[in-house]
Amino acid sequence: MKKIAIVIGTRPEAIKMAPVYLALRKRFGNSVQLISTGQHRELLWQGT
Repeated sequence: MKKIAIVIGTRPEAIKMAPVYLALRKRFGNSVQLISTGQHRELLWQGT
């Protein structure tokens, strides 16, 4: 089984990587992990 990790640190990275994450998640399911470095944490999770 393949495991894929996407590492994001800033809000702009999260915005750019969201479509990639969703496409990988659709194809590979739960073997895709999203990892946040915690940089700009309050901005990253704003609006969720």
